[in-house]
Amino acid sequence: MSRILYCASTAGHLRSFHLPYLTALIQGGHRVTAAAAGTGEGLPEGVDFVDVPFTKSFTSVRNLRAMFRLARLLGRERFDLVLTHTSLAAFFTRAALRLAGKRNTRVVNTVHGYLFGEAAATPREKLLLAAEKLAAPVTDDVLVMNGEDARIAEACRLYRDRLVAIDGMGIHGARFRPPTAAERADARQALGLRDGDFALLYAAEFSLRKNQRFLIECLPSLPENAVLLLPGQGELWEDWWSGYEYYDDEDWMADLPN
Repeated sequence: MSRILYCASTAGHLRSFHLPYLTALIQGGHRVTAAAAGTGEGLPEGVDFVDVPFTKSFTSVRNLRAMFRLARLLGRERFDLVLTHTSLAAFFTRAALRLAGKRNTRVVNTVHGYLFGEAAATPREKLLLAAEKLAAPVTDDVLVMNGEDARIAEACRLYRDRLVAIDGMGIHGARFRPPTAAERADARQALGLRDGDFALLYAAEFSLRKNQRFLIECLPSLPENAVLLLPGQGELWEDWWSGYEYYDDEDWMADLPN
């Protein structure tokens, strides 16, 4: 039986994307501890949960508190394997491991998309690349999901042992299938789309990082039948929908076919 620490920024991220992996580890007879901001509600039975106060701001004092809490946990438990997800949690977890001492712990960092290019042109990109380089000495394996991240990880040597390319993440075939012609027509009608409209969909939180404004400003350069759909919430939502047609999430989603 291996002792495994599974880390991400939020418990919601774990519930949304990692339940099958956590379940498989538990069923494999491993002792699994999940660490993230939030609660362990909804995680598989048998997973121990530790609330770690990660916050989105990389320079927040809360993340330093999270790092020291993880360092105490890592020093006490001496996990055999640490699995890290999401950029912020991955960095502070590996920083905590450097404080606690790595010893025989194997560290696998799954990259969900580096927030910098190989050249690291902006100050923010330089900071994020420096953080990854600082964490590299305790990172045994890096898993990437696209060719660009593979090139960055290899060129900047952001791992000790192995670079592994994940060939697609996959979907649940029973839940996601191509819609029928009738379902497509019903969905377009519910969204007020005409037969000739070409719909562009970008689902993301409304924030400077997701930058919906860039897409909005590009619309005049596209054909007149291009329609941009921006489902999401966030602190900039009220600023950016002003002057555009919008649907309340619950209202229009309730009208879509199941």
